[in-house]
Amino acid sequence: MNPNKFTEDIINILLPDNFYSDLSLDGNALRFCESQILLDNYKSISIIGIGKTAPKEVISLLNRLDSGNINIQFPSLVFTKWQHSIDDPRIKCIESSHPYLDASSIEAGKQLMEYIQNLAPSTLVVLCLSGGASALVEQLKENVDSDEYFKVARNLIHSEIDIVDINFIRRHLSNIKNGGLLRVRPDLDWLA
Repeated sequence: MNPNKFTEDIINILLPDNFYSDLSLDGNALRFCESQILLDNYKSISIIGIGKTAPKEVISLLNRLDSGNINIQFPSLVFTKWQHSIDDPRIKCIESSHPYLDASSIEAGKQLMEYIQNLAPSTLVVLCLSGGASALVEQLKENVDSDEYFKVARNLIHSEIDIVDINFIRRHLSNIKNGGLLRVRPDLDWLA
């Protein structure tokens, strides 16, 4: 195979418009590849996007689901990097800081938690995550000082520590990361 063609194919797969090419609605079933979710048990679907490409991802997903007779809660909530919002009436974009966490990341985390806490019990939550999510929304554990956390997080990013290891540290200080959203609302079904 031609290396340029191979690279082009990989890039095309990763474009937000192509993320959900294998997703379809078949009657009242949401299908993705060989898997399906029956939507009869849900009064509504809530779509949340977090990441630098989240606005495009969520719009792509909404476009795929648009032909179905399903109840999607609007606007879908999207958290993204400053100046990455997209004007679409179906989504509400909340911008915050990336790659460095700051007070806007904490405010975004607060809005995310409030949104999730207010969802009806019979809601299917579709969570679209992309790069940057770990900095865009945050809610720190009670005993963690935010200013100190911001300094440590910035120093970690500038160190030679791998992002996987940085996120390992972050998740122990967070109420959101490492399944925190699920712990807030274990009664909801989550699809990510």
